[in-house]
Amino acid sequence: MKNKLLRTLLTSSILISSVVSVAPVLANDLATEIEEAENQAREDQQAADSLESLMNQITNEMTSTQSALNHLNSEIETNEQFLKDAVQELEKSQQEMIILEDEISLLEENIEKRSEQLEEQARKVQVNGNSTSYIDFVLMAESLTDVFARIDVVSTVVNTSSQMIDDQIRDKESVVEKTAETERKIVQQNALAEELENSSAQLESQRISQEALVAQLEMEQTTVASEREVLLARRNDALRRAEELETDQEVARLAAAEADQNRQEENLSRPASSQIGTVSETTSTNNESSNSESSNNESTTSPSTSSTNNSNNNQSENNQPATPAPAPEQEPEPARPSPKPESKPKPKPKPDPAPVPAPSGNVLSIASQYIGTPYLYGGTTTRAFDCSGYTSHVFSQAGKSIPRNSAAQYARSTKVSNPQPGDLVFFGSGSVSHVGIYVGGGRFIGSQTSTGVAYASLTSGYWSTRIIGYGRY
Repeated sequence: MKNKLLRTLLTSSILISSVVSVAPVLANDLATEIEEAENQAREDQQAADSLESLMNQITNEMTSTQSALNHLNSEIETNEQFLKDAVQELEKSQQEMIILEDEISLLEENIEKRSEQLEEQARKVQVNGNSTSYIDFVLMAESLTDVFARIDVVSTVVNTSSQMIDDQIRDKESVVEKTAETERKIVQQNALAEELENSSAQLESQRISQEALVAQLEMEQTTVASEREVLLARRNDALRRAEELETDQEVARLAAAEADQNRQEENLSRPASSQIGTVSETTSTNNESSNSESSNNESTTSPSTSSTNNSNNNQSENNQPATPAPAPEQEPEPARPSPKPESKPKPKPKPDPAPVPAPSGNVLSIASQYIGTPYLYGGTTTRAFDCSGYTSHVFSQAGKSIPRNSAAQYARSTKVSNPQPGDLVFFGSGSVSHVGIYVGGGRFIGSQTSTGVAYASLTSGYWSTRIIGYGRY
C-alpha cells in the first residue's frame, strides 16, 4: 500500500514539475513570436509611409502637369480664336477681291470707251488740223458776243479732252494699285492662317503628350495606393497577431502560476513531504532508469531489506502511539497538464476580387444609334464626335461614367484578355491614341477621322496592327 501511495505521489510530482518547466519555454516562444509580429508591423508601416511619400510626390507632379495642361488648353483656345479671326479676315478679303474685280472691269470698260473717243479726236486732228479748225471756228463768228461764245466752246472741248486723258491715267493707276493691295492682303492672310494652323498642330501635340502624362501619373498613383493598402492590411494583421500572442502569453503565465500554487498545496498536504520531495528529485533526475529500478526493487527485495521492513512493521505494531496511522488510501488528484496556448486562428484568405461583369447590351444598342455621325476633333455631342468623345458619350448614356480621353480610359479600365461585346478596344503605336467599342466577330465601332462613327475590322486593315489591349468598365 505504501509503495502504491509512493508511486502516485511520485507521478503527481513529475507531472507538476513538467508543467512548471514547460511554462518558461512556452513563454519564451510567445515572446519571440510577439517580437517578430511587432517587427513585421513596424516594417510594413515604414514601407507604407514611404509609399505615402511617393503618392504625395506623384500628386504634386500631377498638379503641376495638370496646370501645364490647363495652360496649353488656354493657349489652344486663344490660338483657335486667332485662327478663326484670320479665316474671317481672309474670307472678307476674298469678298473684297470679288467686288474689286467688278470695279476693275467697270474701270476697264470706261478706259476702253475713253480710248475710243481720244482716238477719234486724234484722227480728226490729223485729218482736219484741229488747232486751225478751232481758229476758223472762232473767226467765223458773226459778232463779238458770238466770238466769246465760240471761244468758250473751244475751251470746253479742249478741257474735256484733257480731263478725259487725266481720268484715263488715274483709272489705270487705280486699277493697278487696288489689284496689288488686294493680292498682298490675301497673301498675308494666307500666310497668317498657315502659321496659326501649324501652331495649333504643335499645341495639340503637346496637349496629347500632357494628357498621356496625366493618365500615366493617375495609373501610377492607383498602383501605389493599392500597394500601400496591402501593406497597411498586412501591418494590421501583424498587430492583431501580436495582441493575440500577448493574450496567449498572459494565459500561459497564469496557468504556470496556478500549477505552481497547486504543487505547493499538494506538498503541504502530504504526510512525508520532504522524503517524497527527495525521491521525486531523484526520480526526475534518473528518469526511466530510476523507474525501472523501483520496479525491480518491488519484485525482488533483498533479505536485509525484507528483514528491516519486517522489524519496522513489528515496531510499528508494538509502538502504535509513536507513529501516526497512515492516511486512508485515496486516489491521487490528477496532475493538471500545462495549458496549451490557444491556437491562433488562421486568417481567412482574402476572397479574389469579383470579376467585372461584361457590359450590358444597351452599350451596343446606344452605340449603333450614332452611325454616320461625322468626326470632329474635340467633339463630344451628337453633332460630331472624336473617338474618346464618342465612347464617353455612349457609356454615359448607358449609365457608366468613364474618363474623357482615350489614354485615361485605358488607364482606369479593368484589362481583359477575352473581350466581350461592349468592352473598349484601344489602339496606338506605343501609347494609346484611339479607342472604340468591341462588338464581337472581330469588329468594333468607333469615330474615325475618315468615316465618322462606323464599324471597322480588327482582323485586317489599318487597325489590326495597332491594337494595344481591351478594357472593361
